[in-house]
Amino acid sequence: METQGSAPAPPIFRAVASSTRPLYQLLKAINFTSKVHVDITENGLRFAADHARVMQADVDPYRSNLRNYRSDAFSNQTLGMSGTCSLSYAQEGEPFSIVLDESGVSTTCNLTTYVPEAPDDIPFDIEDLSFKIITSARWLLDALAELAPTNPEKLTIAASKTEPYLRLTSAGGPLGSSSVDFAKGRDLLETFSVGRRWVQTFKFDIIKSASEAMRIASKVSLRGDGQGVLSMQFMVEVEGSGPSFLDFRFVPYAVCEEEGEEEDEEMGEGVDEEL
Repeated sequence: METQGSAPAPPIFRAVASSTRPLYQLLKAINFTSKVHVDITENGLRFAADHARVMQADVDPYRSNLRNYRSDAFSNQTLGMSGTCSLSYAQEGEPFSIVLDESGVSTTCNLTTYVPEAPDDIPFDIEDLSFKIITSARWLLDALAELAPTNPEKLTIAASKTEPYLRLTSAGGPLGSSSVDFAKGRDLLETFSVGRRWVQTFKFDIIKSASEAMRIASKVSLRGDGQGVLSMQFMVEVEGSGPSFLDFRFVPYAVCEEEGEEEDEEMGEGVDEEL
């Protein structure tokens, strides 16, 4: 408790950014959900967003300290402007404050904070990689744009030691199916390593949710593990500092269906017990 005349305690966290645009761009890339969990350590800041346990994205743009808050607090009106941005959090239960200074005008926004349970990470076995491919993020975005007109429900990703080395196939749409093949070569695939053939199917819209990350990133590292989980790690060049990384993980379509069937079975068992 503070006594009268005593200096206020320093905030738990305070940071100043000379530009708000990099943070805005990175958060916009994970706006597929209404909430984001923010984890702060001495190593840096981690934004984590989760969608129905089948898609997860992490952002690690700054070395700083934060609390949990709504992701849409950083709107275009707030973070799309230039100027100095000060972020501070006094203590647990206090508002998270954003102060923007631009051309002598200071704007303060106090956000109500809350402490939800952090979602469990989608498991990805780095020791059991089936393939790893590094390519231009723009080429991946162009490939999805070519597949989108068929309005597909599913996207199958196949990596192989032989042709086609990397193939994206859309299916399930009313206009049929289509595919895009990536040729092997350093001008297209900067890194190409396939231990064993890897084929998995995902919901097309879930993969498409990473389009903003594909748009702002310079490179993407595609990796698949033995369980079928897909990892997309995007490297984003941030002006005035080193690169930041966006890490997306996707659960394959078959696993999603199995989880749904298990939930239906549990509900059915519950009804039988009541009867």
